[in-house]
Amino acid sequence: MQAGRNLFIDSDGVWEFDPFVQQAFSSASLVRGRNWQQTSNNVEYHSPVFWGFDVQAQYAFGNQPGAFNSGAAGEFGRSDGIMLTYHSPLFDVRGIYDELRDANGRFSNIFQASREYFVGANVRLNAVKIQGAYTHYSAPDSPAGVADTADHYWLGATYSFLPSWAVTAGGYYVKVGDGSGDAAHDPSGHAMMYVLGTTYNLSKRTFLYGTVGYVHNGSNSNFSLEASPRDAAGNTSPLVGESQTGAYVGMLHQF
Repeated sequence: MQAGRNLFIDSDGVWEFDPFVQQAFSSASLVRGRNWQQTSNNVEYHSPVFWGFDVQAQYAFGNQPGAFNSGAAGEFGRSDGIMLTYHSPLFDVRGIYDELRDANGRFSNIFQASREYFVGANVRLNAVKIQGAYTHYSAPDSPAGVADTADHYWLGATYSFLPSWAVTAGGYYVKVGDGSGDAAHDPSGHAMMYVLGTTYNLSKRTFLYGTVGYVHNGSNSNFSLEASPRDAAGNTSPLVGESQTGAYVGMLHQF
């Protein structure tokens, strides 16, 4: 049991099925960070594992007297979710349903305040790990005429050449449903992102990593390699219909 300010349940649940574990270029990129948010006034329960199954549930109070679903300005409203997972030596399967409301208690933006339906799977075949997922977003309280649904898919694999060296490749695709857009809402459109990365362990506490990515936007979209909100000042989105290429390298040391 946990309580307080915490990662929203889909952030907890998605990274384990993302080939790039929600790094800078990952499953969060084409949904503008929808799956790595934090919520306040959060109560969470994670069950023990029974016959390979476990359940995680989360409830975040809006904490606004007289407005049950609402939240403070700049915060999310009442939000909740449930996650069911099956683990085995060969594969894992997970399903998530969650609701992330805006400060007014509404589902007003597919990538900021919406309902989410997620299913993901991992398959382990000796030195190869294959990961795939599908997510559907729905925001029925979006302004009239604005796109209020989106579908997000990905598939990737990691090959461990050595115990210390692995290479990962993945493809991510988003399709926004019918409707127009505005400064805060993406219009109907699509984008495809390709990512290639590697990690090398120098020791038990230190490893090197590097990643390159390329996103190809449809003629009506401007998704970024990074999880950049559409209406954020100084966001990293390219021009509408343009592609984007990027790379990063780094070293992690655990003290």
